[in-house]
Amino acid sequence: MTKQAEKPDASKLRFAPLKSALSWVFMIAAYGYVLYILISYKHYDEFFAQFRNISAIRYSWLWLVLALLPVNLLTEALKWQRIVSKSEKLTIIAALKAVLAGFSTGFFTPNRIAEPVGRILFLKPENRKTGIVYSVINSFTQNIVMAMCGLPALAIFLSLNKFPGLNHQVYIGIVSAILVVILAVCFSLPAMARSRFWQTHLSFAADISRLSTPDLLSIISISLLRYAVFGLQMFAMLQFFGVELQWWQALVAIPSSYLLVTFTPSLAFSEAAIRSSYAVIFVGAFAPQPAAIAFAGFALWLINFGLPMLVGVAVLTRIKRPDYQ
Repeated sequence: MTKQAEKPDASKLRFAPLKSALSWVFMIAAYGYVLYILISYKHYDEFFAQFRNISAIRYSWLWLVLALLPVNLLTEALKWQRIVSKSEKLTIIAALKAVLAGFSTGFFTPNRIAEPVGRILFLKPENRKTGIVYSVINSFTQNIVMAMCGLPALAIFLSLNKFPGLNHQVYIGIVSAILVVILAVCFSLPAMARSRFWQTHLSFAADISRLSTPDLLSIISISLLRYAVFGLQMFAMLQFFGVELQWWQALVAIPSSYLLVTFTPSLAFSEAAIRSSYAVIFVGAFAPQPAAIAFAGFALWLINFGLPMLVGVAVLTRIKRPDYQ
């Protein structure tokens, strides 16, 4: 191994303890905050009373959340299938299994950094190194959508709540610059993959150069569709728990919450608390029902991540069987 190849690894190892420590700090803070919200809430009688005679309309919101789960997963599988298509043709079923396996392998690592391990198991051995780069592109394009939707929503949220000292013109300028930079980086990846440096040091991922602008636009569009799906799931879950939130308030609060969740260091088993904490902060600014909001956040995490993770364990177990090979 060359010195050039060793330096990035040493850098990652140097910063890994800091990232892990931050993940634990945020986990403890998030669980502490959610516990405080739940313990200090004084209206549990009213909260549980609403479930004794729950209407069919309220139940329909829960059924909508469950019905959108396979749509959520299939959308992610379709995106993965499209991203890896320049190296290998996967069926939608194989792509779906790869996504589910990734849920499982990413569970115990900060910000799910081991998720690619599960996904690349469904690629041919010669394509697995490239699969790591494809996983980065997969996350990067989804984060672009998170930023595109979340940053403007956060600006509106801060404006509505009149945060002191906020210069909205400066904020909008910074947000616009950030979006331009990340989009420029995304669309320049194929050109970067054709550079001499990439061909020398990352030759195993040369297939990235075959991604065209229409390919990247398609991948981002699929990311946007998935974003709309789990955003609608969050709104539906809040409605099921009786949170009184108007549609325009949801368009401000939910993207703002998802934005901070995405860029907060976390462990998978702390995501439920972190998601619930941010939901209480942002949704609670419009609907002062903290317990209902926290329960909605936990319930959605169990459906959208807990269930796929358990199925992913079964998928990984099946990989080891000779008949599956």
